[in-house]
Amino acid sequence: MAPAEDTPADQRIAGTLCTPRGTRAGTVQLLVHGGTYDRDYWSVRARTGSPTYVESATRAGHATLASDRLGTGASSAPHSSRFTETTHEWVTLQLIRTLATAATARSTWSATPSARRWPAWSPSSTPTPSTDSSSPARAPRPT
Repeated sequence: MAPAEDTPADQRIAGTLCTPRGTRAGTVQLLVHGGTYDRDYWSVRARTGSPTYVESATRAGHATLASDRLGTGASSAPHSSRFTETTHEWVTLQLIRTLATAATARSTWSATPSARRWPAWSPSSTPTPSTDSSSPARAPRPT
């Protein structure tokens, strides 16, 4: 991912993709955590025995992708000089475009029996749990 427009896409975003059991998801929700959390925020139980947000979403038939923002969790941590006031919005836009491209290519998200940790990935890779692209791609420009 590129941390800003017109910069190299040399940063990696880590995430966890979860899909419904035994069915194909027609939608995927991109889950973005707040500033002091990481992607595990979406897997916390409010009370013992209650479902997490991800469990509720997958039971309802939605796939979820919980990602670590740049500088958080297992994602790249670029030097602060590479961050701009729009870095997180720009990276989120790239994630949305990557998901839209993958959804168009697959038409629906394939069912996976459980959540899998995703290695860090870039927009040049197809979003599957086993994908780990080592060559960064140039980020798309907004339209």
